[in-house]
Amino acid sequence: MHHHRYGLLIPVGLACLFFYVIVGIEVLNPKNIAWLYNIDPATAYLGWALFRFGGWNFPLGLNPNYGLEISSSIIFSDSVPLLAFILKPFTSLLTNPFQYLGWWVLICFLMQAIAAWLTLGLFTRDRVLRALGCCFFLVAPPLLWRIGDSNCLVGQFYLLFAIYLVLRKTQNYRQFAWFALLSLSLLTHFYIFIMVLSLWFTDLLERCLIHKTLRAKEVLFEVIWIAIILAIIFFQAGYLALGGANKISTGSYGIGKLNLLAPFNVQGWSYLLPDIPISPSSMEVSNYTLERIAGFNYFGLGILELT
Repeated sequence: MHHHRYGLLIPVGLACLFFYVIVGIEVLNPKNIAWLYNIDPATAYLGWALFRFGGWNFPLGLNPNYGLEISSSIIFSDSVPLLAFILKPFTSLLTNPFQYLGWWVLICFLMQAIAAWLTLGLFTRDRVLRALGCCFFLVAPPLLWRIGDSNCLVGQFYLLFAIYLVLRKTQNYRQFAWFALLSLSLLTHFYIFIMVLSLWFTDLLERCLIHKTLRAKEVLFEVIWIAIILAIIFFQAGYLALGGANKISTGSYGIGKLNLLAPFNVQGWSYLLPDIPISPSSMEVSNYTLERIAGFNYFGLGILELT
């Protein structure tokens, strides 16, 4: 047991080292909001700043001070609602300004390394190989791409943990692990939650229909109790604050789709591989931009080799 615990020091150490080299410790200063100058991180900080001083509402995630006619909830400002809910009760003890997005990125690095370490441990016990694999995941372009931009989406460790739960053979704490992963991802970003939700259903179907380790009644019970609690979290977090879908549509639905070659299109992130020219379905500038930004998904040669 102690042997495995001390083994986690390797991914933790790697995560701290890579965070220091790539991001820097300046972002950990809660008063440092200068690095949040882009549109998305500035919006995320503004949403949190108004939420922390706005008092409690019902549902809990409502953020009525967040702008005339765009007042909604902490969810829709991409402010990592999970941390916003945790820190809001301590508002009077926090500095002003106070940003936690730098610490969130550090948490993401730590969890990314630990999730990679555990997942790779399902295939090999060689610590050198597992450490090398952790390095690949810590410099994965889709992870680095989001730092300082859509910081919520740096939380890609949720997907690695979900993959780990799908691949591991043991049943130990399986329901609790999935419930925790689904709940936390729902309070982080809806995009990530949907992907984790899909992997959960995959795990249920595999264990029920293929491995026969779960009976249909057990699957139904698990789906019902987790769905009920997730629905409560969904409501309290403020996902329904804007009402109908017509009120939250940006007009960009249907453009910026993921190209099937995206995992191999380096877009300048490789010294060895060339870019793959993109011919968007619509030559509008917005479509081309979204396909190169929202559709960027090059994993890196290291991860491609691992797969």
